[in-house]
Amino acid sequence: MKNITIKQLRAFIAVAKLRNFTRAAAQLNVSQSALTIAIRQLEAEVGLRLFDRSTRAVDVTPHAITFLPAAQRLLDDLAQSIDDLNAVAARESGSVVVASATSFITSVLAPAVAVLARRFPGIRVKLFGDTTQNLSRRVIEGEADIGITTLQHPVDLLDSYLLLRDRFGVLCPRGHPVLARGPDLAWSDLRGEPVVSLVSGAGIRDMLDQHEKIAAIVGRPSYEVSNTAAMGALIERETGIGLLPALAARSITTPGLVFRAIRRPSVMREMYVVRRRGRSITPAAAEVVRLMLDELGKLAQGDDLKIVTSPALLRAIHY
Repeated sequence: MKNITIKQLRAFIAVAKLRNFTRAAAQLNVSQSALTIAIRQLEAEVGLRLFDRSTRAVDVTPHAITFLPAAQRLLDDLAQSIDDLNAVAARESGSVVVASATSFITSVLAPAVAVLARRFPGIRVKLFGDTTQNLSRRVIEGEADIGITTLQHPVDLLDSYLLLRDRFGVLCPRGHPVLARGPDLAWSDLRGEPVVSLVSGAGIRDMLDQHEKIAAIVGRPSYEVSNTAAMGALIERETGIGLLPALAARSITTPGLVFRAIRRPSVMREMYVVRRRGRSITPAAAEVVRLMLDELGKLAQGDDLKIVTSPALLRAIHY
């Protein structure tokens, strides 16, 4: 590929159209000597004379006539591409794919995207509800720009930023006998109760399965579902109780359901924003994260839910 510059192409197009070096230099707001140098450099690169000059006229050679439409198209395509990039940077267009736990989509991402739609209607959004393992794969393989997930340990090829901590508790119908055991619930208070659980592979389920003593107390789930919405529907119909972190429980709590934290022993979940290592967060994805943080900031916090705004995450979404 020849070492041809944009400056040289602009000089060539101006002279070819105006057939005059003086007027072309004025149009480009450069000196006539600078324009002449640019044309000579271009001719040296292509190895052909593009203009026949005389004291009275500038004639365009047949080679230049053939090249002119291509040169104009190159500059037009470049200008359009730069306009497209500017639109992405200004959030006037773009797309973002986010993979997340379904409960987090319901309680945080959905209201954040609703705000995004009003402020930046040109940004397209895809939200995937997924298990922790599959979510990490999506981000690593580039199917998702970012993920919101529970991490039990660092994952190769992923950068992670702590987002929040929330405490596990029990979700059950209002008036359920387990609530009569007082506000200071222990895991042992749940012994023998039928449990509605997420399927294996979900971060919430895997966390509890890794606590051997707790797993032994609550036993094997009586019912397994793929998402928290289905869990809430079963619990509300009194088929069993659910074991969930505080934020996940909020997404499915209804007037007929009550969430109570379990403090003996306390089990805390940590959720992270993850991205593929070495890949920057796009402007559209950064806007989703900023609005997501705004929504999290609206939530009532306490001992059972703490929002953690990682300085590293703020730096990653700064544009």
